[in-house]
Amino acid sequence: MGIPLRIVEPPGDDPGVTYSPGDMWREHECWAVILPNGEVWYSGIAAADGSYWTVTGEAPKITVHPSIDDRDPRNPWHGWIRDGELVNA
Repeated sequence: MGIPLRIVEPPGDDPGVTYSPGDMWREHECWAVILPNGEVWYSGIAAADGSYWTVTGEAPKITVHPSIDDRDPRNPWHGWIRDGELVNA
């Protein structure tokens, strides 16, 4: 079992607002999702190889293909968003 996604209000000007893994919101024409490593992933930004993710389903029960490989040097995370859950690879 993974971390369930949930739709939250987009970040505003309040610096005291914190987000948790699985929080998601619409930003422009894409979804922003807090990954388990605390980084924000955007569905509309190209991957390192120039490809884009395919997002299917109705939020928050989205599925993303291919996997997400966030190579943050401090805390990398590789996994999937499947049927509304963040799942480790």
